[in-house]
Amino acid sequence: MSKPARGTKAEAFLANDHELLRRYLGESQFGEMAQCYIAAHPSEHPNARWYSTHLAEFLRTYKPFAHHSEIQELAALELALNSAFDAPEAAALTFTELTALDPKVFSSMILGIHPSAARLTFRQNTTSIWSALKCDAQPPKPHMLDHDQALLIWRQGNSSRFRILGDEEAMAFDSCKNGASFSTICEMMAFLDSPETAAMRATGYLRGWIEAQLLLVAPAIN
Repeated sequence: MSKPARGTKAEAFLANDHELLRRYLGESQFGEMAQCYIAAHPSEHPNARWYSTHLAEFLRTYKPFAHHSEIQELAALELALNSAFDAPEAAALTFTELTALDPKVFSSMILGIHPSAARLTFRQNTTSIWSALKCDAQPPKPHMLDHDQALLIWRQGNSSRFRILGDEEAMAFDSCKNGASFSTICEMMAFLDSPETAAMRATGYLRGWIEAQLLLVAPAIN
């Protein structure tokens, strides 16, 4: 794919990667924003897919939108979904492979995370805005959430997707991605809620991650 060049072609690349952001802003505002971004960020990558890599960061300082964090978050979410779709292939861990492991190894097991997986934290109702735009419905008015919203983005099969995580699962997933063992994750969870059910809760998250094809097979398991 050719490099994006300043002008109409580059704007088309941005519009293709950020269809919902364009719909949210409208053609005129999106076009104005795109031209400013093009001027500020010449192409750094031969693949046009990565041209919008700095868009969310750019929107944090671009004056018309700097105080509209839902616009920044919408750009970040679309970029994460695109990046998940383009992430390298990797064989996902199955329940059969997990149950074949030596039980003595299980507690000290370190799990690999699929290369498509990413985490975002949102402060606005951006996921509701995204969902409405995706359904061609009128998006709700932006507002700050009572609590930060943890998102997990990944590719399952041939589709990119995201879901909202609770605080405990977000902590467990982040710890897993940072190389914590299963037993360490259980210990950390014991401080957040009932110690008696920590292992059961962690196992439930583990099951969900396997079903979502988020974990890797050996040799990523040590």
